[in-house]
Amino acid sequence: RSRDHQRIGLLCLMDQERRWREGWVRSALHDMRAIVEDRLRLRADVLHDPQTGALTRLHFDEIGDREWRRAMRALVPISVIIAELDQLHDFAGREGAAALDRSLRAAALAIQYSLPRPGDCVGRLDESRFAMLLPGTGEPGAVETAERVRNALEALNIPFAGAAGGLLTLSAGVNTVRSESLSRSDLVSS
Repeated sequence: RSRDHQRIGLLCLMDQERRWREGWVRSALHDMRAIVEDRLRLRADVLHDPQTGALTRLHFDEIGDREWRRAMRALVPISVIIAELDQLHDFAGREGAAALDRSLRAAALAIQYSLPRPGDCVGRLDESRFAMLLPGTGEPGAVETAERVRNALEALNIPFAGAAGGLLTLSAGVNTVRSESLSRSDLVSS
């Protein structure tokens, strides 16, 4: 169990003698627990953006490569949505760093909850852009998802004095591909 009492695994040690009460055994097991916790924490940091909780660009690209190959083998569509928070640099300047952090976290959660299926994922591309991967989704479904994401962000009502409507907004583009003759770079560059 971790320090906060969550189960993280099971370790079975066997010996001819009972040694549990010996201090060095307990100490070694506590050290092993700390090592496992550190590795789990490091893995989470590599896979997820610490500011937003979205997948890191590297992990998103790895998933994208795998899903692209799967879609091309199965001859099913795969869609990508690129969403950008509008005027984010102006937002940060006017509203401050704390408001920017809260807004980025809220936007990432709104995006994640707007994705219809468990296989869909969201990654952070850079400061203001997120990408959503929708394996097995055609253009109509991807457009519908992009609109759902845009509406979810608007529903957060994040105030932004520099925007026309007074709220932080999001713009999104959709790309859908269904062909084994294209390369993965064609999907992301469009």
